[in-house]
Amino acid sequence: MSLFIRLAKYAGMQLMQRPEVREKAAKVVREEVVPRAREGLEKARPHIDQAKERVRNTVDDLKEISKEADPVADPKEFVRRSYNRLTGNDDKS
Repeated sequence: MSLFIRLAKYAGMQLMQRPEVREKAAKVVREEVVPRAREGLEKARPHIDQAKERVRNTVDDLKEISKEADPVADPKEFVRRSYNRLTGNDDKS
C-alpha cells in the first residue's frame, strides 16, 4: 500500500474521532446523499420494472420452449427454438 493511501486512511480515522466531524458527515449524508439516492432510485424505477417484466417474460418463454423441446434430451433443438423465440425469429416449427 502506498504511503499516500496510508496517510489518507490515518487522517480519515483521526478526523472521524472528532464528534463535530462525525456530526457534519452525518448531516451531509442525511441532507445531500440520501435525497440524491432516493431521486436516482425514483428515476430508475421505471427501467427496473421494465427489466423485471422482460426477465419474467423470458422465463415464461423458456418454460414454454422446454415443454416443446426437452433441454436435456435435445439441447440443440432447445437452443435453436430459444434463440429464435427470444430474437423474434420464431418460426413455430
